[in-house]
Amino acid sequence: MADIRVNRPDGAHTGAHGEHGERGERGHRGPRGHDGHDGRDGETGATGATGATGVTGATGATGAAGAAGATGATGATGAAGSSGFTVLLWGLGIFTTVPAFVQPGGTDNDTASTDDFAFVVPSAGTLRNMFARHNAAGGSGPVATYTLLVNGVATALVVSVPTGAVGQASNLVDTVIVAAGDRLSLIVDSESVGPNLVEAKISMQFGP
Repeated sequence: MADIRVNRPDGAHTGAHGEHGERGERGHRGPRGHDGHDGRDGETGATGATGATGVTGATGATGAAGAAGATGATGATGAAGSSGFTVLLWGLGIFTTVPAFVQPGGTDNDTASTDDFAFVVPSAGTLRNMFARHNAAGGSGPVATYTLLVNGVATALVVSVPTGAVGQASNLVDTVIVAAGDRLSLIVDSESVGPNLVEAKISMQFGP
């Protein structure tokens, strides 16, 4: 090491520096310094993967009813229904003379020798399905024949039933067309005058 002298203000002289001494022991750690300022925000990272779907929530309350819709168009008119019909009825208890007219709706034992029992139909229509029944067996056995007349003229509606036994017969084939104002009557004829207790009921259908 060079010999260095230093002149002091007081005139004294400083001697030469000595050799460096050995490094002393490391001192104790000093107290922790204050925290530094926050650094700047870093850049936004990449979007992470979509998480699993959560549990479905409870159903919400039902909303208020909406306003009523407009009335729809009227549908087409349906097909016309079938027309009804009327049942015409004649009745006869005993006949003693033939031919004789039968009373409408009755069971009178007397029959008219003239067309006293004719009645007028109020509207046009068709007569069909004629039935004749004997509810008593007091006759001697001859056949009683019942014929419908229109305005005094015999028609195709004819039914024959034997006397002497309870029984019935019908004509479901023939029809007779009538106009409003036509007169209807029923006549009975037989091979035997009688008296024949038959308690007869004769019916037929009248309709369009």
